[in-house]
Amino acid sequence: MKNLSLVSRHVYLKRLKAALAFSALILFILPGSASADSPPPDTFNFKISMNAGSSFSFQVYNPEDLEVEWEKGAGFNAPETGSGWNTFSKYYTEAGEYIVRVRGRAEHIKLFDIGPSPELIDILTPVTAGVEGIISAEA
Repeated sequence: MKNLSLVSRHVYLKRLKAALAFSALILFILPGSASADSPPPDTFNFKISMNAGSSFSFQVYNPEDLEVEWEKGAGFNAPETGSGWNTFSKYYTEAGEYIVRVRGRAEHIKLFDIGPSPELIDILTPVTAGVEGIISAEA
């Protein structure tokens, strides 16, 4: 987020916080009411829109058994454990919208590395639905 103005950062963080709070509220109020198309509640889920031949990345701090499913039905990658900041990336050969699912344990998660990510279009569940130990979800 180095290239964003202070106002842009504030707006982004405010929207992210509101989306996470709303998702947590819905999951708390309506447990078990998910439709057949809803993602499982044991994962952190977000939707991205990718152009053909582009990559999406995010970072986590001190991941433990962290798994990522980069598109619905593709299956989770092997669990990864590391220290410090670890980057998870996926190259998409086809354009489209993808639901990314994450589960495991980490202390921090950053969906943006440098500047905003125009690919991120929606946060579908709270981070804590699938990633334990989160103490920060800052950009």
